[in-house]
Amino acid sequence: HGRSYILAMWILIILLPIATLYILTLSEVLPFSRREFLAALLGCVSLGFALVNPHAALIMIIFCVGLSPEFTAENVANLRFEDFMIPVLFAIWFFRQINSREAFTPIPIRTAILIYLLIGAISSIYNVGFHGLEGKAASMIFFKYIEYFLLLVMTANLVRTERQLAVIIGCVL
Repeated sequence: HGRSYILAMWILIILLPIATLYILTLSEVLPFSRREFLAALLGCVSLGFALVNPHAALIMIIFCVGLSPEFTAENVANLRFEDFMIPVLFAIWFFRQINSREAFTPIPIRTAILIYLLIGAISSIYNVGFHGLEGKAASMIFFKYIEYFLLLVMTANLVRTERQLAVIIGCVL
């Protein structure tokens, strides 16, 4: 019964959106470029991995941080694929963690990180107010700081063995 559930999840979460995107792109209904199609395809695959295996999703995020190209959307520069992937995968992991009723791993540097984020928020507000930094750009920069904090929390809670830690470190390198 468990295998049929996983198979159905793979079909619904990965194969159906991929097939839909492919058909719409071929029929030129959506103005997707090849790059946008590949990004959407990778998004569907990573979402499926996150639902089935959060460790695999974490490794995908690490590779995206290192390899995804920058692009501009709505006059906000320096966007990358992981800027959209990390919050979604974190939410999936977070709800899985709550559903399984597992305790969250305490992070010893949590207070320092929260102070850093507070300083970043104050700095962003100051730069928008007094130095003409556009609000969208400041928000995206600040949210990047939050993303990496979320990535740290997720990693601290997912890694249970030295082998898992070695794989994560190897992927980062």
